[in-house]
Amino acid sequence: MIIEIVATRTVPTIKVTIDGSDIFLHSKYDPIREVESWVHKSEKSLISSEKIIVIGLGAGHHIKHLIEKLNPSRVQVVEFNPHFYKWFQKSAFQADLKALDNVSIQLFEELSVEEKINLFEGCHPGNVLIHESSLRLMPEQFEDIGFVLKDLLLKKKSIQSQEDKMQTNFTDNVLLHDKGILQWKQYYKNRMMLLVSAGPSLNKQLPLLKHISDNKIAIIGVVGTGVIPLVRAGITPDFIMISDAKDVITGQIAGIELPDTPLFYLSTANHLAIKQYRGSRHIVWQEGYTEAEKVAMLKREPLINTGGSVATCLLDLMVYMGPAKIGLVGQDLAYTDGMSHASSTHAQRKITEGLNLAIVPNYDKSGDVQTSRNLLSYKKWFECYVIGKENMGFYNCTEGGAYINGWNHQPLRLFIDNNV
Repeated sequence: MIIEIVATRTVPTIKVTIDGSDIFLHSKYDPIREVESWVHKSEKSLISSEKIIVIGLGAGHHIKHLIEKLNPSRVQVVEFNPHFYKWFQKSAFQADLKALDNVSIQLFEELSVEEKINLFEGCHPGNVLIHESSLRLMPEQFEDIGFVLKDLLLKKKSIQSQEDKMQTNFTDNVLLHDKGILQWKQYYKNRMMLLVSAGPSLNKQLPLLKHISDNKIAIIGVVGTGVIPLVRAGITPDFIMISDAKDVITGQIAGIELPDTPLFYLSTANHLAIKQYRGSRHIVWQEGYTEAEKVAMLKREPLINTGGSVATCLLDLMVYMGPAKIGLVGQDLAYTDGMSHASSTHAQRKITEGLNLAIVPNYDKSGDVQTSRNLLSYKKWFECYVIGKENMGFYNCTEGGAYINGWNHQPLRLFIDNNV
């Protein structure tokens, strides 16, 4: 690793060279403008009265500007690269941060085991600020936590890109005065539930799902994209979940007549899609969206962990309903047979070669399957979610797609036969 200080139009930046690749920790042209933008974007999700964790030292410009602009009560800076950390401690950049009373700087590997485990404990997700360039310095031994941080960064960017739309949806959805989900706590206590998504493997499960539905063997919850395939197969789900803010999801339930099937929707989900639904509706207040958290507190309603996708939202909602076991169907988390979704879904497309895809073990570990960075982050979420929940059975009954660590993998027929 070679570290150099590079002059710019405003303040110096740092260039780090690793294996011949250059990483600039701040803009090569105007670091001040860059960090002003970083703080402005971060400010929208911050609760400044609470602890703030900043991942990555950089040159310290982003930390200094954060303090000057927002004057938070406490900022904990965590650096993962020991070589860079030691260099920084001897650099001129250290002096600027040392003068700030409310800032502590720590090297991750020097934290105790307990401190590492509890690093984000009690910290609002919006108060975990990630200096993106610094993630590129993260050593390989921290790959798992790096993945989690990149996933968090991806979700924050997604929220920021949809922010105006989400706010509009939120305002309009609140005015619908729909009930929340408090009445659904433990509603399906000790029952068997199936979470149906619209992955490519859904097609082969439709005949068995119809049998399950007709005979009321299990409770079926479905994501919006999976509604049309189920309805066309003569299957009536027990409830539906939608979460996306975009107008495109209106096509998921357009023209669907399911008056006895409740619709659950995130408070920021597309208002047009929600308004067109003719059955009963329930608004879901999500963790990590400040406005939703405020309303949930006032209404004494629970918060649901979104996880970044409609299926992850639905899983947390299902757990709230108290089942004994949950089986995933159509949750490929990969491009099974080179397809994105099940047939007859509005989002189905063929995945072409040459895209930046990852390779992961397939459902039964008999080979590999292609997936994307987005889907890989959801896979990781599913894997992390079940940790510590040994009192409930989690089964992947997709029979296709990616292998999900920590889940029991069982064919849908066997899952049903063993639990009826």
